[in-house]
Amino acid sequence: MLAMGVIGVLVSLGVAALVLGSAVVASHRARSAADLGALAGASAVLRGAPAGEACAVAGVIVRANAARLAECAVSGGAIQVEAAVPPSVAALPEAVARARAGPPPAG
Repeated sequence: MLAMGVIGVLVSLGVAALVLGSAVVASHRARSAADLGALAGASAVLRGAPAGEACAVAGVIVRANAARLAECAVSGGAIQVEAAVPPSVAALPEAVARARAGPPPAG
């Protein structure tokens, strides 16, 4: 009887570790995709590309990193990108990350 309880606890801990691991991996993927997308978009902005083109470049990079471009905005030579990644466990919400690249804000 005790062995069944111990096995149940170990299985529960294993499932919890898998769920937590899925959330952490999705979060890291979202951050990487947002960072790389923002850098690519900022490069386009610095070359003189309009906001739509810079966001398109950022979107290509975000999607190449298995994420979805949730939001993109260009302001004052800087670009802000938001990337979302679904975790491998369907019960968890999307991992969302934002990144900004470009010249430092004035002020």
